[in-house]
Amino acid sequence: MSLRKVASVLVGLGLVIGLMGAGIGASFTDSATAAASITVGTLHINVTSTASGCVTTGNSVACTLAPINASAAGSAAFPFTVNNTGTIDAHITITSAIVAAPVGGTAFTDALAPVTGVALLHGASATFAGGLSWAELVSGNEGQTITITYTIVATA
Repeated sequence: MSLRKVASVLVGLGLVIGLMGAGIGASFTDSATAAASITVGTLHINVTSTASGCVTTGNSVACTLAPINASAAGSAAFPFTVNNTGTIDAHITITSAIVAAPVGGTAFTDALAPVTGVALLHGASATFAGGLSWAELVSGNEGQTITITYTIVATA
């Protein structure tokens, strides 16, 4: 075979292969959609107290000290219970504030140790020993109304 024939055959083959390559191709596409339903529980607590002079409102309990008829040092217990009525576990923190009106006389102190981040499982309850204590009272304490308010904050 002559060089010219071989060259013509090669050019022809190259042209056929080139045209086939230009016309042949593949394309792939894919897509997907997913939906997830996630149910999150509820975080809910309530506070109860049967102590005399205590009133609960929402997540707090306010306890007013009964009149004191002696000047001796003393204390008064105001226990209260925190109930986790939600469906998830909670961590509770309790803060307190003492209000004396009128201001003056011997200071009153909170009997409850600090409560921070205490775990309370769902459906569980915990009772806390709230209360007030005081040193010997002086004339500045006459006629005072003393109230301590405990506020409970729950986090998941």
